[in-house]
Amino acid sequence: MVGGDHHPLLTEPATTRTAAVVVVTGDRGLAGAYNGNVIRAATRFMRDSTFEVRTIAVGRKGRDLLLRGGYELLAEFVDLPARPAEADVAPIAGVAIDAFLSKEVDGVYIAYSDFINVLRQEPVVRQLLPVRTGDPGSRVLAEFLHGDPPEQTNPYIYEQGYEELVNTIVPRFTELQIYQAILESLASEHSARGGDAQRDPERRRSGRRVDAVLQQGAAGSDHHGNAGHRRRGRGVGRGRGAGVITEEIGVEESMTESATGTVTQVMGAVVDAEFPSGELPQIHNALQVQAQNGGEPLVLEVQQHLGDDQVRCVAMDATDGLRRGQPVQDTGGPITTPVGPPVLGRIFNVLGRPIDGGAAVDEAQRLPIHRPPPPFSEQVTEQVVFETGMKVIDLIAPFTRGGKVGVIGGAGVGKTVIIQELISSLAREHEGYSVFAGVGERTREGTQLYKEMQEAGVLDKLAMVFGQMNEPPGVRLRVALTGLTMAEHFRDGGRDVLLFIDNIFRFVMSGAEVSALLGRMPSAVGYQPTLGTEMGELQERITSTTRGSITSMQAVYVPADDYTDPAPVTTFAHLDATIALERSITELGIYPAVDPLASTSRALEPRVVGEEHYQVARDVQQVLQRYNELQDIIAILGVDELAEDDKLVVARARKMQRFFSQPMFVAEQFTGQPGRYVHVADTVAGFTRLLGGELDDIAEQHFYMAGTIDEVIERSRQVSHTRKRRRSVPMRLEVITTERRAFDEQVEMIIAPGASGVLGILPNHAPLLSVLKPGALEVRIAARPRGVLADSAEHGHEIDLERARAARRAAHEHMERERAGERAAFEAALHALLHSKARLQVAESHRRSASGAPPRV
Repeated sequence: MVGGDHHPLLTEPATTRTAAVVVVTGDRGLAGAYNGNVIRAATRFMRDSTFEVRTIAVGRKGRDLLLRGGYELLAEFVDLPARPAEADVAPIAGVAIDAFLSKEVDGVYIAYSDFINVLRQEPVVRQLLPVRTGDPGSRVLAEFLHGDPPEQTNPYIYEQGYEELVNTIVPRFTELQIYQAILESLASEHSARGGDAQRDPERRRSGRRVDAVLQQGAAGSDHHGNAGHRRRGRGVGRGRGAGVITEEIGVEESMTESATGTVTQVMGAVVDAEFPSGELPQIHNALQVQAQNGGEPLVLEVQQHLGDDQVRCVAMDATDGLRRGQPVQDTGGPITTPVGPPVLGRIFNVLGRPIDGGAAVDEAQRLPIHRPPPPFSEQVTEQVVFETGMKVIDLIAPFTRGGKVGVIGGAGVGKTVIIQELISSLAREHEGYSVFAGVGERTREGTQLYKEMQEAGVLDKLAMVFGQMNEPPGVRLRVALTGLTMAEHFRDGGRDVLLFIDNIFRFVMSGAEVSALLGRMPSAVGYQPTLGTEMGELQERITSTTRGSITSMQAVYVPADDYTDPAPVTTFAHLDATIALERSITELGIYPAVDPLASTSRALEPRVVGEEHYQVARDVQQVLQRYNELQDIIAILGVDELAEDDKLVVARARKMQRFFSQPMFVAEQFTGQPGRYVHVADTVAGFTRLLGGELDDIAEQHFYMAGTIDEVIERSRQVSHTRKRRRSVPMRLEVITTERRAFDEQVEMIIAPGASGVLGILPNHAPLLSVLKPGALEVRIAARPRGVLADSAEHGHEIDLERARAARRAAHEHMERERAGERAAFEAALHALLHSKARLQVAESHRRSASGAPPRV
C-alpha cells in the first residue's frame, strides 16, 4: 500500500519561494464591508509574507483591485452564477492545482469571507496546497489517509485501487475546499447586501477602500505594465510583474513619512481618505486636496476615524471635480483663521480667506478655530451689566459682559437695525470691536449689511465672516467658530468684543446635515445626536475673562413658533437674555420694536442691577400688563368708560411705550434725527418720574423718539411757550351755514377734520385748506371747547364778490324753473341757492373787514 502522505498535493516543499493566493470577492459593489474585508485580509497576508506572491482573482472587485495594486495575476474568474455548482468551481481548482504541481508556486492559499451568522462574517486566509491533514477541516481526509487499509476496516469493495483512489480524492478535496469557500463568501455577500448600508456605515467603510485602488493604481500599476501580458488556457493567465508589496490603497512604504493619503470615496460634501499606517490625521485636522486647475486647494476637516487607517472628512467647499485616487495632504493641525487688527473692515470665509476682493492678510497672525474655553482661573463669574444705550434693553432685558443674548423676531421687525446700532454704540462708547458671523446668510443680506456698516462709519471696528446659504454644510457649521476665534483674540488683548451670530438656528441645521452625511443615527425630530455637544462647544467659549469680554448677540429662529423644538430649546439653555421683537409694535412706529413683556434677562435681579433698577423695571411691566388687559374694554366701550385709576394707567402706559422709542445713530441719514445714547442711570430716572406721576400733564407725543426724560420736559416747555406767545394774537372764526350765521367769535384754536387727517389751526399758523371732511369742527374759546358741524370749507378771501352775486342770481332763476317740476330737483335747486347766498355773505364779510379787522376763516 502506498501511503497518502506521498501524494504530490500533500507534500510540503523544502522552502516556499512563491505562493498563489485565491482571492474570492463579489462581482459588484454595494455590499457593505464584504469585499473590503476580504481584500484587506489578503493584502495583509501578502504584505507580511516572506515569499513572492501571485494571485488568482475570483470576482470583478478583487480582480480590479489586485490589478491596480500591482499584483501579478495568474488567472481571473468573473461572473460566476448566483448559485454556482461544483462544475463551475472546477476550473478555479484546476488552475491552483496545475500551478502547484508544475512547481510554478510552492503553495496555494485562499482568502474569503467565512459566514458565521447574518450579523457576523469574518475574512479568512488559509492554506489550500499542500493539503494539511492536521487541520480541523481535513479530519475526514486524514482518517482515510492515515487509518488502517479500507479493506480491513470497512466491508466496501472499491472498483479502483487505493492509490488511484487517493489520486482522485485529494484533488477532489481541494476542489471542494474552494467550492465551500465560495459558498461561504456568497452567503456573506448576500447578508451584507441585505443589511441597510446607509444605516450601518461601519459595515460599509472597508468596502469603500477596495474601490480606491481602481483609481490609485491607474498611473503606474495598470495590468499592461506591472501585471504584464496574460495568456489564457483553461482560464489561466500568467505573467511576471513588479512584485511590489503595497498597502490597501497602493501607497509605497517610502511615501508614508509625508502623511499623504488618498481619496477613497466622495459622497457630496463628505469625503473618505486613507493614510499609511501610523500617519492617521487627528480629529478636526485640516486636509488639503490640490485643485486640478491650480486654484485654491480644497480643505477637508477630519470628522471620524473609520478604522484601518481611514478617515471621514467634511469638505469646506464644493467637491466638484474631486475623484477617487487623488492625493490628500494632512496639514498637521486644524483650520486656522487670521486674527488681530488686519481683519477689521474685511470680509472672510470660514477658512480665513478674504472674499471682499481686497488683498490677502498674509501678515496677520493665525489661530486654529478649534480651541478650548478659557480655564476656570481666568473666567470672570461676576455678572456686570453691559450698557447698550438703548432704553428698552437696558431697563427690561439688560445684557451682561460675557453673556449670550438671543434676538427673536420675524422679517422686517428691526433685527438688523438693532445689530447695527449695537455695533455703532460699542465702537463709539466702549471703544470695542465687533465680529459678525453670518451662518447660512443670504448673499444679498451679507452685502447689504456690509454697505450699511460702511455708510454708518463703523466698518473699521468690525470684522465679518460669512458662510453663505449656498455653501456646503461643513462651511455653515464652522463659520461661527471662525468668527468666535477672531473675537477671542480681541478679548485676550484686553477689549470688550461684541459677537453677532445670525442665525444660530442655521448653525444647528447645518450640524444636522453633517451628522446625516456622516451616517449617525438621528435623534428627536431628526436632529443630530450631538446637538447639545456642538452647541456647548460654541457657547462655552463665549465668556468674560480677567482681560476682556465677549458678549454675543444671536438671532434665533423658532420653527413654526414651536418653542419645544430641540433647536431653540438647546439654544435657550445657553442664553442669558432674550429680546423679543414684535410686529405689532413696529406698526405703531415705535423702534426698537422690543416687547418689554416678552423679553427676559437673567441679569434683571436686585443683586446685579440694583434694587431701584429692578423695582422700576417690574413696575413698568406691571403698568404695561394692565394696559394690555384693558385693551378689549377700550375697543368695545372706549376710554371714557374706564375708571379714573385705569384711565391714568392707560395714559402712563402709552407714554411709556413712546418713551421706549429713541432715534438710532445708524438711521440718521434716513430719519434726519440725530441718534441718542442713553445711559442706564438716565433711563431708570426717567421711568421713575413717569411712574411717580410727575409727567402726567405732559402730552404723550412729547415722549416719542426722545432720549432722556429731560429732553421730553424741554419739548413740552417749548410747546407751552409757543402756545402762550401765540395766544396774544387774536383769531376770529366765522361759520356761515345756508340758513344762518352759526358762529362768529374770537377763538384760541381750531381743530378741523381734513381729508388727510386732523388739522390744527393756531394764531399765526393757518394751513391752506381746500375741502374738509364732514364731521365736528372743534374750537377753543377762553379754554372752553365748543363744537360746530360743517360739511365743507373754502377760503373766504378767494371768493370773487361779483361772481358770487352772479351765482346767486343764476341759482335763484334755476330754482324758479324747477318749482313746478320734480320735488327732488326742486330741493337740489333750493340747496344750490342757499349755498350761493352763504358764499356771497362770506365774500361781502371779507370785503368789509379788509381794512384791518381780525382775520376770518
